Amino acid sequence: MDLGTPLCRHIRDVITSIRAIESKLRSNGQRACVIIATDGESSDGDIAAAMKPLESLPCWVVIRLCTSDDKIVRYWNSIDSSLEIEMDVLDDFKSEAEEIQSSKNDWITYGEPLHCMREFGIPCKELDLIDEKALSGEQIRIVASAVLGGRSDSFPHPEVDLEAFVSFIEQKQHSYPLVYDVITRRFQPWFKVDILWKRMKPKSTCTLM
Repeated sequence: MDLGTPLCRHIRDVITSIRAIESKLRSNGQRACVIIATDGESSDGDIAAAMKPLESLPCWVVIRLCTSDDKIVRYWNSIDSSLEIEMDVLDDFKSEAEEIQSSKNDWITYGEPLHCMREFGIPCKELDLIDEKALSGEQIRIVASAVLGGRSDSFPHPEVDLEAFVSFIEQKQHSYPLVYDVITRRFQPWFKVDILWKRMKPKSTCTLM
């Protein structure tokens, strides 16, 4: 028997659970991570309306799409854009890698461990944006600290001293094994420093007097 996809009912249950611990979460500076793995649309009502109360709760939402159906992808992206919730809608591993490449963030090797970090709800807004637009220098520094470890402010700021930042990244990632790049089908370092340098190098200017 086809039971459909009763997401609204489950979301309401999740909201009740988060409300029960809301004060504790806020006092500890914590957020609940709500992970929805689905291959379709909600079959029991308006999912955007059901998720609306999450806007006022300390939470982070990850939508793990178990399909590449364009209709379903558009459906969930529209939900994301209609709500004021920190939400990351994830396609499959290879599709996400391709989106990151097309967003001019090809300086990073989108390895499977990074995809898993996003699937399990790492609360890093920069990793939400990485498949949407080219990241700024400060955002790249935050991603580097999330991948390689350490506080972001322990990394040189790329917009202040790009050479020092790239050198720091290159040295730090030497202690990490290479990671499989699903785009090139080769093992690569996490950060492709030559591409990173090219992307971030200030454009030379000429002033006529």
